[in-house]
Amino acid sequence: MAINKSKILRGDPIVINEKITLRQPTINEIIDFDEEKFFGIFWSMCSAAYDRPAMLDDMGIDFMTVSDWQYFLSVVQVMDKEATKLIFGDFDFSEFTLQKRDNNGVLEYVLYRESDGYIFDEAVYHEVIAYVREMVNFHHSGKKAANKSTAKLLIMDDRRARERNKNKESESMLDGILISLVNTEEFSYTYKTVYEITIYQLMKSFTQICGKKSAMALMQGSMSGFMDTSGIDSKAFDWTYSEEKYKPKGKKLITKTVKKK
Repeated sequence: MAINKSKILRGDPIVINEKITLRQPTINEIIDFDEEKFFGIFWSMCSAAYDRPAMLDDMGIDFMTVSDWQYFLSVVQVMDKEATKLIFGDFDFSEFTLQKRDNNGVLEYVLYRESDGYIFDEAVYHEVIAYVREMVNFHHSGKKAANKSTAKLLIMDDRRARERNKNKESESMLDGILISLVNTEEFSYTYKTVYEITIYQLMKSFTQICGKKSAMALMQGSMSGFMDTSGIDSKAFDWTYSEEKYKPKGKKLITKTVKKK
């Protein structure tokens, strides 16, 4: 789904409809609330069954049969209202009940709010979640397991990863990024001003500055004559930002936190 990334970059509230306006939390707001909890909740909201195969398998559910919308319905109503308020404002998912609706003879699940009759359906979900994923820098792969053998491998890998990480102490992801950027000449913000920008603005700056430094290092190596650049894509020497160049290769860029090894 096409979204207006210019408005996100500018930090504007995103009006979905007359009932839903998405706000963009600042770094200050995220830290004051709880960084780990914030990313954990919105990671869960932005995820799909493909991202949680072991958890669903433990519940006796075949993750290959669960759509993104179905997964969202299973987690959203129990999320911390104080966390969701950072993006959804006063729009409270706990006020909704799960209902079935007849859509031209096809029964479909929707979230229904009795107080005003508002219906949050799958079409609204796809628009909302596209914006939220972009705001918190979560990149959904949209992948599906090709067959049952692949599904079993994904479940095993996910279970092993969860087992490895369950007792690891977490540390702030934001602190590392903030310290790196503030002490970089390309970044114009200071410790006094950086906390008022949005998480989206911070992550885009981080991505661009890392890309620029990599491109400049390649150019310097090329000009020095000590580096063979014949096998390097010419795009790698371009320091300017483009969505295509920085398209993520993995399932996501942010989960909850960065874990200590």
